[in-house]
Amino acid sequence: MERFALSHILVPFVGYPSAAITAVNIHPETWNSLMFPYGGLRLDDAKAAAGAATFADLSGVLRGLIDTNAAAYLDGARAELREYFTDLPELESLAPVYRNFSLKFSKSAEKWTAYIFTYHPCPESLLAVPADSRRRIPLDTAAAAEAVSANQLDGIALEENVAALLQSGIVRFWSRG
Repeated sequence: MERFALSHILVPFVGYPSAAITAVNIHPETWNSLMFPYGGLRLDDAKAAAGAATFADLSGVLRGLIDTNAAAYLDGARAELREYFTDLPELESLAPVYRNFSLKFSKSAEKWTAYIFTYHPCPESLLAVPADSRRRIPLDTAAAAEAVSANQLDGIALEENVAALLQSGIVRFWSRG
């Protein structure tokens, strides 16, 4: 394993009484799918995961890469996230609400990439994405289950980062029912 992607995801959130998160169609002309805005750092390091024998070991390597590359990670996140927000919150002050990992093979590069996705809530009011590219997902278990089951919202496919958060316990935690 020599490729790593450290993703800082901002989840646009609207509070009670109508708790919801907003996914955006960031690239409608190419991907045409709903995701959360993200930014971060990509690393090529042939030695970073040399001792990783299990996926749990690899997950630990990814968390460690964030720690050892914190400044570059946050700078990369800021640079990419500025494209989608009118104003960015202080990324260092946002506590993560969820984290997941993925391992994907790139046929074009013929390499595996290990991903870590760290989700942080932020006010939807800061989102600068046009209204027609946004889809609000109510944070109730029925709406989340329906979106995940269909793997889409309003005919637009959900990216893995949206489905992962909707399937996590955070929806039940924020949910009204």
